Amino acid sequence: YPPFNQISQTDLEALASEVKLQYFEAGEYIFHQDDLPYSYFFIVKKGNIHIIQEFDNKIDLVDKCDEGDVFGVRALLAGDNYIASAKAEEDSLL
Repeated sequence: YPPFNQISQTDLEALASEVKLQYFEAGEYIFHQDDLPYSYFFIVKKGNIHIIQEFDNKIDLVDKCDEGDVFGVRALLAGDNYIASAKAEEDSLL
């Protein structure tokens, strides 16, 4: 899956040695809008994650992430808080 197909085998193996699997039940939040970023990003192994923004008591669906999708990178690279929330729409393995 992109962008990992652009990484050398050596770097990919080093990255893979740092992988941590996390399970989230349907309805559980991975992170909330305005939270400080984690020191890692997320890849959907199994399940479905919705990226949502909340303004004035209104919830907008920004993106749907499923197997192979990457999310949470922008906040990590920018060093800013998350601009949206991530919520498991079904039991998910990240």
